[in-house]
Amino acid sequence: PRRRPGHRRGQHRALCAALERRVLRRARAVVAVSERMAQHLQQRHGKPRAAVHSITNGYDPDDAVLAHDARRPQARPFQLCYVGSVYDVRDFQPLFRAIRSLMAGGGVAPEDIRLVFVGNMDPGVSGTFGLGTCVEVHPYVPHARVFDYLATADCLLLVEKGKYCGQYGYAVKLFDYLLTGKPVLALVDQDANTARLVDRCGVGVVVDCRDTGAIAEALQRAIALKGAPPRPVDLTREPLRAFNRRSLTGKLANALDAMLGSVPG
Repeated sequence: PRRRPGHRRGQHRALCAALERRVLRRARAVVAVSERMAQHLQQRHGKPRAAVHSITNGYDPDDAVLAHDARRPQARPFQLCYVGSVYDVRDFQPLFRAIRSLMAGGGVAPEDIRLVFVGNMDPGVSGTFGLGTCVEVHPYVPHARVFDYLATADCLLLVEKGKYCGQYGYAVKLFDYLLTGKPVLALVDQDANTARLVDRCGVGVVVDCRDTGAIAEALQRAIALKGAPPRPVDLTREPLRAFNRRSLTGKLANALDAMLGSVPG
């Protein structure tokens, strides 16, 4: 008999949990992608806290030069830019509804706003969701070219799917955004890592990814700021200093040294 999808998902979760227990039981050291994940794994598997390390996503300081070039103002329609993968177009529906409501209510004219996707967004999304000609879709580009698109943007969009990614990781695109000093519209859960980092950097607004009305209000505020200079970016100060990949590489080297030092001779 045909099994329900939920049953298959349950089997998959059970298999993944068993593999996780096996790997963690054998591991002398564990590297997690955030402090929350490190704490979760340490508590769940009873590992010594000193053996569980947090190495997050971050930024290459050399990219700061490219990001600085992306800070120039643009005399063109307001552009909201998203770079990277789209895992489920349904997560963007509240944003699409917010844009439609602004256009229908006269809050913004269709010719005065562009929603730019760089990655794997379906090119047919504009017609599917009734967005007319305000959507541009571009394919993936080499990382250095991402900053060419950020340069033409007035506001940078981040959408996180579900609580898991938000609580246990950091989207790498967020750091490219933060380097520019441009406003970030973060459609994420309020307790997500992204929400806290955007708030600490003071460069954007965090909006519940399901709240169409709040998204529309945030967009109107962002549109009103078009032409304002980007905020200064200081990589030598917190919170960005902690996400420098050179420092993160040093943390990983220290973790490896500690692990090798604990191996019996």
